[in-house]
Amino acid sequence: MLVKLCGMWSERDIEYTNIAKPDYVGFIVNVPESHRNVSVGQLEKLSSEVNPEIKKVGVFLNEDLDIVADLLNRNVIDTAQLHGSETDEYISELKSMTDNKEIWKVFELSGVISDSEKLKAVLKNAKDSKADKVLFDSGKGSGVAFDRHVLDDFEREYILAGGLTPENIKSLSGKLPFAVDLSSGIETDKRKDLKKMLLTVENVRRINGSK
Repeated sequence: MLVKLCGMWSERDIEYTNIAKPDYVGFIVNVPESHRNVSVGQLEKLSSEVNPEIKKVGVFLNEDLDIVADLLNRNVIDTAQLHGSETDEYISELKSMTDNKEIWKVFELSGVISDSEKLKAVLKNAKDSKADKVLFDSGKGSGVAFDRHVLDDFEREYILAGGLTPENIKSLSGKLPFAVDLSSGIETDKRKDLKKMLLTVENVRRINGSK
């Protein structure tokens, strides 16, 4: 199981990231309603300071294809995470524009957990998605957990987000996700917390070592 630490927006965040050494680091790009938002210019600067062993993920919300493709093609980011209403056609076009760079698509579950038919539809859409990886979240950076057991029979690799903390990831068992993705769970007062970042990575590595 890999680990992504997301929502970096300052040089201090990158310093902490390079100390913690997760597998992925995430940036929320051109989403001004998020307090973790960075502009393309900020992303370029922060990205250049990331340890090259850590893969960089840009998180986008219905962004213009040309902007996402340009960032992938210039290796400002390694992966695009699509958190809006992007279609399979959007994903296919983006991959064709970027020589098949890695694309993740987010599927939100909090509003459908209690409705079996809606849940079934979302899981089918996720299973059939043209994205390289799918990510399940409870909402756009809500920090709220959902019942992970609804994914017990999901038939492809996925990334798990939503309400995760350094402490509760220790309870993950059974079929593990491809990766866990934390943002609010590694913050204190909306600022990245180095101790929480280090503990998250340590706990994931410990889970992997026990397998």
